[in-house]
Amino acid sequence: MLRIIVLILALLSVGCAPLGYPVASWQYVQQQRVAAGVPALEWDGALAVSAQARAQGVAALGVLDHGGAQAASDVFYGDRPSICELLGNQPTWTGYHAIGYGWIRSPAHRGCALGANYRRAGMGAAVGADGWIYEVLWLTE
Repeated sequence: MLRIIVLILALLSVGCAPLGYPVASWQYVQQQRVAAGVPALEWDGALAVSAQARAQGVAALGVLDHGGAQAASDVFYGDRPSICELLGNQPTWTGYHAIGYGWIRSPAHRGCALGANYRRAGMGAAVGADGWIYEVLWLTE
């Protein structure tokens, strides 16, 4: 029990997001892919580690900026296709999870989230000093 408490405190101290937020977005995107006749995404652990670091960086800045997606592609996949990056944020105090919903409602984000050529993905989320949650979903072939 003490280990669980220590882990939770450690996660909170680095600004990790409450678990329900990234899980809700992941599930919503997966549901929308299946509804569109597109295969569900496979989880990529290495991509998730990088997406988490990116989420923490974006949350620390408090700004959604797509400047880091190509660098991640170069680091993790070399000459493989670029990563499609989805960024989103919302206040944590709203009590609902709308980031995945917003991605699907935005034509550009929807194209990425439902792209049949994207098969693997990793996701991260963090809470910024502004009290907002920042989510990053990276997809690749």
